[in-house]
Amino acid sequence: MGPDRTRPPGIWIIVGLQLVITALWVGDLALRTELSGDGFQALVASSDLLRALLIAWAGGVVLASILLIRLSRRGWALMMVLVGMSLATNLVFWWAHPERAQWVSMAISVLVTFYLNSAAVRRRFLVRHEVSRLTIADGPPPTRAWPLSLRIGPRK
Repeated sequence: MGPDRTRPPGIWIIVGLQLVITALWVGDLALRTELSGDGFQALVASSDLLRALLIAWAGGVVLASILLIRLSRRGWALMMVLVGMSLATNLVFWWAHPERAQWVSMAISVLVTFYLNSAAVRRRFLVRHEVSRLTIADGPPPTRAWPLSLRIGPRK
């Protein structure tokens, strides 16, 4: 029987929350609304680079969500990076402009971080490496240990 491929509820919660916050941010960007928090439009309107980064981040979240549902370790790692970047960005905006803090996004990022690090979720992406034991025994040296074997002593 193959490995257990069931998905813990935490994975579905992570994907759902990340897609909701991504939909809010992209919806705010496309529809020019303030669903994700006050000051979002003023912040995004200030820079084309910020808009491009937001769209790239949204694409990364969609990709990471698909990979995470497929139980790919790369999806888990990508989601960790994206959630960390989102949380760091929210903290910087909170520090620079406390009146424009994105509280909903920050709370979701913290919640997703806890779910990503939960034991049930991490167990699905844990890689176990089997290492064979090294046995040291007296006996003849291997005949072809190296392509160029070096032998010290008299020639037989």
